[in-house]
Amino acid sequence: SAVTTLPAAIATGKVLQVIQTVKTTDFTVSLAAETVTDITGLSASITPSSSSNKILVSYDIMVHTTSDSGKIQLMRDSTKICINTSTSGFEAQTSMAHSDAVFALTGTSMSFLDSPSTTSSITYKPQVSHASSLTKTVYVNVPETAFSRHGRFTSQITLMEIAG
Repeated sequence: SAVTTLPAAIATGKVLQVIQTVKTTDFTVSLAAETVTDITGLSASITPSSSSNKILVSYDIMVHTTSDSGKIQLMRDSTKICINTSTSGFEAQTSMAHSDAVFALTGTSMSFLDSPSTTSSITYKPQVSHASSLTKTVYVNVPETAFSRHGRFTSQITLMEIAG
């Protein structure tokens, strides 16, 4: 008679699925001080197969602001994640990029192993803001002054479900 064996448990740390969104278009927005906004077309959704699994989130964003620093906060649905929890007077953000030149973009990158504890669909997205007390324009993938020699770039977010 045939012997049926059950598959071995999936090894902890194994990558189960990978989701990536690449933004290949320009994004420009005028933002007042202390406001954030989604980067249109730069989010990714995943449905974990087990609530004990983790999600490795990574992003690379090419950002510039008029005469100040571009800031990124990483969101899991409506919750800000991967932030400093100190109670000092500084605003908690996930990453930051700075460039004073109108023709320069700066890449900001981050990787974070999240524990969402769910099997429901979740969406991860970076939101952009700036460090100025004034209204500033924020640019993603394109510099403030976009001559052909200054270049245009892509930004991306990647999600990997990791067996927990």
